[in-house]
Order: sequence, then structure tokens, then C-alpha cells
Amino acid sequence: MKTIPAMMKTMALSAVDKMLTDHFGHQVESHKEMLRTITDVTFSSSEKPVIFSDSVGGEHINLYRIAARKGEKYLTTFISKGGNADTHVSGDNVSVKIENRPNNFIRAYCVTDKDEDAEIELSVYAHAHDEYLLELRRVSEQ
Repeated sequence: MKTIPAMMKTMALSAVDKMLTDHFGHQVESHKEMLRTITDVTFSSSEKPVIFSDSVGGEHINLYRIAARKGEKYLTTFISKGGNADTHVSGDNVSVKIENRPNNFIRAYCVTDKDEDAEIELSVYAHAHDEYLLELRRVSEQ
């Protein structure tokens, strides 16, 4: 029989697994090309984030594309587990502010143009190999 702390740990891990696979109603589609995996994300009305836990290395690049609606704000949080992975954030009709923090932690604030929809692209790469966590979140107006 499991102890209470062991049961709580199992429940917490189950919640993380659900967050990594469910995506809370957001549309997430991935496909592989030669040296990259491309994942397209379209946010639903849910305020929950989309979270990815993956690895990358060598010549392979993981590319995430967010279908951003005009006038919206997005927050990306990237953590390189071993310190070898990095990310580049860009997009047409998007203003990007990068914040580098200690412990391989990068946060990017993305604001789309008020008049046009946009696509935000995040490239994740590593030399030689690394694992990472990536959280994508639409930020509501405060």
C-alpha cells in the first residue's frame, strides 16, 4: 500500500503527464521533416498553457509555431535542463522582448501587431544534446 506522500507524488506526476499530453483543448500538431520537428500551436479559449518536455541535439532543430491573433500577448518560458540547449524567438508583425535569467532560464514576451494576425516562431537547438521544458502561454489583458 502506498503512503500518503507517495500517493501525492504519483498524483502530481499524473497531473504533469496530463499537462504534457492533453494541451487543455489547444490545437497542437507535430510533423517531422529532414532535420527538424515542427509543432504548430493554435490556442483555444482556455487560459491554461501548453507545455512541452523534449530533447534536441546535433543538427536537429525543434521548431514551434504559434498562430498568434492580432493584438494578443504571449509568454514563452524555456528551461534547458543541462545548459546546452538554447532558443531563438521571432516573427513577422510581432514585438519580442527576451529576458535571460540564471540557471538556463529564458523568458520571451511576444506582442502581436494590433492590425494583423502573426506567427511566432521558436527554434530550439543544442550542441551536443540536451533536454528542455517549454511553456507557451497566451497572456490575457490585465
